[in-house]
Amino acid sequence: KSLTHITYHQDALGVAVGALGVAYLEHLAQQDCASSFETDEHILALRAILAALLESKTLIQTPIQREVKKILTTTNEAGEEIQEEITQTIQETQEEVVFQAFLDAQISDFAPIAEILQHTPILLLGAETYAHPQAQILARILGILELKGALKVLLIPPFANALGLAMICDFSAKSDSAQYSIGYRTAGDFVCESDFLNKDDALLQLQEPDFILPSLQQLEGTYTSIDSRILPLKPALPFMGYDLSDIAKAFGMKGEYLIDYTRLICGCEFDDFKNFFANDGSDMRGYRLQSIAPYALPPTEIEALQLPQYHSYNAYKLHSPSQFNAYTALSSNLQNKAGIYVSKAFLEQLGVQEGDILTLRTKQDSAESTLGTLGQAQPPHSAQPTHISGRIYIDHNISDLVFLVSPSLLGAESIFAHNQFWANLEPCETRLSTPHQQAPHHNNPDSTRSEL
Repeated sequence: KSLTHITYHQDALGVAVGALGVAYLEHLAQQDCASSFETDEHILALRAILAALLESKTLIQTPIQREVKKILTTTNEAGEEIQEEITQTIQETQEEVVFQAFLDAQISDFAPIAEILQHTPILLLGAETYAHPQAQILARILGILELKGALKVLLIPPFANALGLAMICDFSAKSDSAQYSIGYRTAGDFVCESDFLNKDDALLQLQEPDFILPSLQQLEGTYTSIDSRILPLKPALPFMGYDLSDIAKAFGMKGEYLIDYTRLICGCEFDDFKNFFANDGSDMRGYRLQSIAPYALPPTEIEALQLPQYHSYNAYKLHSPSQFNAYTALSSNLQNKAGIYVSKAFLEQLGVQEGDILTLRTKQDSAESTLGTLGQAQPPHSAQPTHISGRIYIDHNISDLVFLVSPSLLGAESIFAHNQFWANLEPCETRLSTPHQQAPHHNNPDSTRSEL
């Protein structure tokens, strides 16, 4: 199995997706499919969407020097021919067709992108694509490419059972006029969530939901896997509280437990679910949801992909190994801690020690901003925090002068609001760690590695 990475600038996700569309159009041009460019509505739409990228196509002429060897024949005084090999340097011009938009996006080599489309690849997309400002445009590009058989798209759910919610629920567009929202395992004015942790730690972003739900370890019900299979969940721990079935009762529904509603989703009872693999490895678990049939989007005006404005970044929002939620952030048994990770050289340059509390701020902060309680900024004209604090640790797998910031830290979501994962930060305050906050001893340098 082969895996191809497309590298690009942090602000150029849209350009990277657009590059796949450009590669497909270039392939059609080489196949001399002129009729498709003039009559196929999908190809015409794709060209309109990618106009900014296609218009950046240019011819670069680079002067080069090339050495040429020649045999020079002369005649001496005796009338004998003498051959002599000489080397001459000639000036030539090398011509190359490039897309300037790709060079600006740090996509230096377009050839591999064109190459992978020759084999109908599977494109993996994650949460950063769904949150992109031009997500609907990117969806149109990929929808056309999949319709034409150029690639297949695999969407990675952004959180547990997100696919199940998408398959059985009708979603409406977010309304600016909405004054109140209920967040089910997400943010909202009224939050229903199982991550209820109130341990006193001023550095961490902890959740205190309004309605506590059972966690997956406490739930008897179902969830939908990435391959659209409804799988049964059995509780490993007891839960003494309310769940969605209790909310349903308040609306007059008759189910006593969550599993009583399973048949409404797939037409079979929860207790009838199979839960095993066959001898040949076939997955016999649960119930496989039928694929949603493709349907035409409503006719709308075609919006073109806009080229981004590029910024410089030195901080990346990333969990360290073995850290991935609020529970692990508060664990005292894990060696990796939620915090700010840097290279050993960067730690020495900052003049701090492992375990010290480092406060970072966005570089565009004005001098008027003041730091209030630890980890919380109080800028004079904005309610969004522009500071973030955390204990600093060494990641021996980093060589650049960058900060890896844990998403569990208080203010992480706000300080990375411009770009979902990247920010441009600078240190503004350091506090010495107390003895019990010192960094753990690392016997193996690889024990704190983060994969970026």
